Amino acid sequence: MELGLAEKRLQSHDMHEGIEALLVRKSNDAQWDPATLDEVDVEALGAEYFKPEYQYKPGFVHDVAFSEYPHKYGLPTEKEIMAMVSGENPQAGSFSLLHSDIARFFEHEYEGKVGVRQKVRWVLGRLDRE
Repeated sequence: MELGLAEKRLQSHDMHEGIEALLVRKSNDAQWDPATLDEVDVEALGAEYFKPEYQYKPGFVHDVAFSEYPHKYGLPTEKEIMAMVSGENPQAGSFSLLHSDIARFFEHEYEGKVGVRQKVRWVLGRLDRE
């Protein structure tokens, strides 16, 4: 329930108006709606925020599975590493690659990012044990 209330509040006119007044215009001249507490319709507020049948279901920003990090700035995904092993990646060529070759490839692709070699070795090590 609290998550639903917070999301509804963040989408409200007053939230945007307050942020704009304080951070953008740098003033205390927010145009609240309603303008005063006396103008607040308590019954309408209660009906909007506290409906008994209100069931909040959070949505996801994208459809990518949590097992696949959607940004190139992370480490290579297991899917990318396996594409190199299986030859699905066109950069793998037609030759059989050693684990060290695959690790070097990803280190080069990710410009020496810390943890790339370790992740590739971990995925390849798991593959050897299966």
